[in-house]
Amino acid sequence: MRATWSEAGRQKQVPTYGHHAHVSVFGAVNVLNGDTVLHRAVAANATTFLDFLKILKSRYPDQLIVLVLDNARIHHAKMVRDFLRQEGESFHLIFLPPSRNVDLSRLFGLSGVSKKYFSTKSLTSFFSFVDILQT
Repeated sequence: MRATWSEAGRQKQVPTYGHHAHVSVFGAVNVLNGDTVLHRAVAANATTFLDFLKILKSRYPDQLIVLVLDNARIHHAKMVRDFLRQEGESFHLIFLPPSRNVDLSRLFGLSGVSKKYFSTKSLTSFFSFVDILQT
């Protein structure tokens, strides 16, 4: 928080939700119909990313799944590569070029929505944001 007003003589109370509280969310959008698949995880690692890939595969068992990804290590982990090799032609991965100037929220038109729901930086707001994405 940068600044706030409060009544003279009364300190403003700001509820906090813990230090370093976070949640990781993997997400995909079906470009044909707008359906979203979101997977909440306690951490973003190769295991949870692999869980997300399996969820996508179960949701779209007979379709080609195209994912646009950054070059995070978890996307290149051995267990992920092994899974993709077993799945054959089920997945096609497109990796974005490394760039510090790419603002994905702007690229996908989420900047206004994310600012509204993350302004308080609370998990409650985050889950509201996720609910908006799922509707």
